[in-house]
This record gives sequence, structure tokens and C-alpha cells, in this order.
Amino acid sequence: MINLTIFDSLGNIYKTSIYRVSLNMNKTTGYSIWLIPDGGVYKLTSKIILDIARKDHAPKFKPHITLLGEFGKEKNEKDIIKSFRDLVHNQKTLTLNFESVNCENFYFRALFLKVGKTKELLNFHRKAKQALGMKNIKSYMPHLSLVYGNFSKNSKEKIISSTSKDLSSEIFIKEFPIDKILLMKTQGTVSQWRKIVTFPLRG
Repeated sequence: MINLTIFDSLGNIYKTSIYRVSLNMNKTTGYSIWLIPDGGVYKLTSKIILDIARKDHAPKFKPHITLLGEFGKEKNEKDIIKSFRDLVHNQKTLTLNFESVNCENFYFRALFLKVGKTKELLNFHRKAKQALGMKNIKSYMPHLSLVYGNFSKNSKEKIISSTSKDLSSEIFIKEFPIDKILLMKTQGTVSQWRKIVTFPLRG
């Protein structure tokens, strides 16, 4: 593991680690539920994702925090949409926070912002597992990915260095709301993913 440190504009420290985990798969299966951050967090993380994608020839994707992934592989899409709507129908806005900047040698977590495991988020994750038939999932690490890809240690360090100014924004040390949820079909590579349903959250 490689330990790095990023300071924000107020002098606070973001702990950053590059884990040596060799998982380079670039495809997923089934469906996923994405939590979409509101306002400033969405705009800035979208900028970072697009900047890295352009400079490092990486896939482009919308900023999101996966609540539940790769479910419904053998289910009818209409049934999945119904289960999704039932799950989110009475869900109120979530308030989340980032804990650290991290890297792994895993295609979908090459560089990411680790999200705090709030009681509300974990309860929502538990409900999602029950609603979508994924009760056997044991672990959950909420995060917002900033780049997908298979990068060397040196390449990741360069990416972190090139984004350090944006990552030092005060936006990342404040709590932020989740104002909508997407049901995505995440079958295949990133370019093949598509949105199925958008559900806004209120109050």
C-alpha cells in the first residue's frame, strides 16, 4: 500500500492510499442503483472525471455513489423497475460526507472518494439488498469514483497530482445532499451502460 496525503485549502489532511489489489475487470453485469450528489459536488466531481478522461483516455461517466450493484441478472426489467420504485417511494434526501481520497488496483476504483457510512446510508443499503434480492452481500464500501482504468502506480500519482487543486476544494470537507437516485442497467462496458429510471428525493 502506498500512502499519500492531500491538504485542503484550510490545512486539513485528506489521507490517500494506493492499495495493491489486482482486479482489472472492465465489465459489469445486471443493474445498479446510483445516488447522485447535488449542486457543487456534482459539478466539481464531473469536471474532475471529464478532465482525467480527456488527459488519460479513460471512460466518461456521471458522478455517482453506488447503493447496490450487479443485481437482477436473471430478472425481468419490469419487475426490477417495480422493486426499485417501491424501494425509493418514501425515501427522503440523504446527507453524506467524504472521508478520504483513495486508489486501488481495481478498474472501477482506480481513484475514488470514500464516503462515510452514515446510519441512514447503511439502512438504505440494507433495504435495497432486501428489495432487490441481494441479501447475501456482506460488505459495502460507499464511494464516488473519479476515474476507471488500469493504471500503474506512477500514473496514479500523476493523476492525483494533476487533480490536487480540485481535490483541495472546501466542497469536499462539507456534508452534501443526495437529491436523486438512478436505476441503471450496467451490463457490459461503461459505454454500454444506460439509465432506466430517475427518481427525485425531497425533504
